[in-house]
Amino acid sequence: MQILIETFVFGESVPGYPSMVVGLMVLGGVQLIMIGIMGEYIGKILSELKARPVYFVAEHTLKTAETAGASGEAPARSAAE
Repeated sequence: MQILIETFVFGESVPGYPSMVVGLMVLGGVQLIMIGIMGEYIGKILSELKARPVYFVAEHTLKTAETAGASGEAPARSAAE
């Protein structure tokens, strides 16, 4: 707080302050990038752990159409159609 008062009120420059701030900003940026990378990997791991099929809806629609076609009925339409 004293640094801000000396800089803005009295106009004195504090030696070493800009270097310290730049160093802290660089370290903070590196930390944020690493958190983002870790988040991507954790998200991919979570997706793999769920083991959900990618094309479940398409497979379900095709199976429904095949069973409806075999029984002679009109195939049921989905909400997407």
